[in-house]
Amino acid sequence: PMLTIAACVSSRSPFVLTMPHEREMAHRAKQLLAQKHQSDVVALINAYDGWERVMKRGGGAELGRYCRKHFISSASMKMIRSIKGQLFRFLKDARAVPPSTNSPQDESLNSFSSSITLIKALVAIGAYPNVAF
Repeated sequence: PMLTIAACVSSRSPFVLTMPHEREMAHRAKQLLAQKHQSDVVALINAYDGWERVMKRGGGAELGRYCRKHFISSASMKMIRSIKGQLFRFLKDARAVPPSTNSPQDESLNSFSSSITLIKALVAIGAYPNVAF
């Protein structure tokens, strides 16, 4: 999830601007993505992960429904996926991940990916790098 977050903050928001009569529905859709965490970061992670799952199944009409239901832009998600790939390649080139790792989804890199508490802590540390010093 950390590469997804880094890619999201390096791109425009995947959440689309809505017409005034749709704003409440868009807000509820984002809240559902955030689950009980009330976190934009969690909403971004879940929106991207869901979009990626639909893409792997072939995209098409199902992808259109997913994007409309969650008020997200597929074009923005494609840009996020591209940035995420670039970031992963940079990490491989810097030897920050094992050379044998071929994907950011590799299980060995994601052993703590379900820890929302850790993800929030890492985002906070990244946003306020001198907070502990």
